[in-house]
Amino acid sequence: MRRIREVLRLEHELEYREASVHDPQKRRPYQYAQFCERHGKFRGQVDASMHQEHRAGEKVFVDYSGMKPTIADRETGEVIEVELYVAVLGASNYTYAEATLTQQRDVFIASTARAFEYFDGVPAITVPDRLRSAVSGPDRIDPEINPGFAEFAEHYSTAVIPTRARKPKDKAKVETGVKIAQSWILARLRNITFFSLDDLNVAIDKLLEALNDKPFQKLEGCRRSAYEELDKPALRPLPPRRFEPSNWKTAKVHIDHHVEFDHRYYSAPHHLIGTKVWVRATVNSVELLLDGRRIASHKRSYGRKGTLSPMRPIVPSRIVSTARGHLSE
Repeated sequence: MRRIREVLRLEHELEYREASVHDPQKRRPYQYAQFCERHGKFRGQVDASMHQEHRAGEKVFVDYSGMKPTIADRETGEVIEVELYVAVLGASNYTYAEATLTQQRDVFIASTARAFEYFDGVPAITVPDRLRSAVSGPDRIDPEINPGFAEFAEHYSTAVIPTRARKPKDKAKVETGVKIAQSWILARLRNITFFSLDDLNVAIDKLLEALNDKPFQKLEGCRRSAYEELDKPALRPLPPRRFEPSNWKTAKVHIDHHVEFDHRYYSAPHHLIGTKVWVRATVNSVELLLDGRRIASHKRSYGRKGTLSPMRPIVPSRIVSTARGHLSE
């Protein structure tokens, strides 16, 4: 019960009161007692499932800020917009943020890995918005997780549950965190020129520490102390090594039972000719997968482009002849 009261106080202090700063109508926020009373009435409504409860150590919400920081080219003076990645723990609102050049999948994965290291643990569930770096399929109800991000999640033993389409309650936590990062971090950096991403992130790190140490207005402690009490004890341990991203793509098995990756060809079982498979490539290997099961594995080739890997399994010579004819056209 004490933990429930503590989480409710945090919701009032961090989500409700701080979000009210951005209210365009400038309405006066409810005091804690009024907030609790209305919270209780709300939970008693029929659609009580709309309310988001955040248990300690259970969830981290990740997203990018729509407002972007900038760096400048020292030689030309060109101003370049970069991304602001934000991760917020559900129970304590303990926040991690960093600037990156893009939102590409491997960059997104590396940012999330650094967030887990900053939190010194892994939450049970990672909740991304429906970013292309995290979600591959268009399904509104049960979207397909990007296989590279799914592999990352498996390495860290965290489940991935993207926010649902047209369900703003799902991402209220991280949207509030993003707004606070914008007002606390980006607003303070807006008149400073940075000439590298590293310099920008050094400045972000300092402001991030100040944000997490900022005392609550009407609650004892700060984000960091709430994290130490609520989230940190419940987080799962980090794995022994940081995740190394793989390159993933889909490819169709050609008539010669090979698939193409990086302009080189790797053999697949001949009965899969015409089938779409996943290709997973690391620095040293190339694997072919179908329905999550590995169907072939090869040493990665760095020879001349177009070189075929050893033919296996053996297929009828007429198919090979036909395939070579196609490849030579």
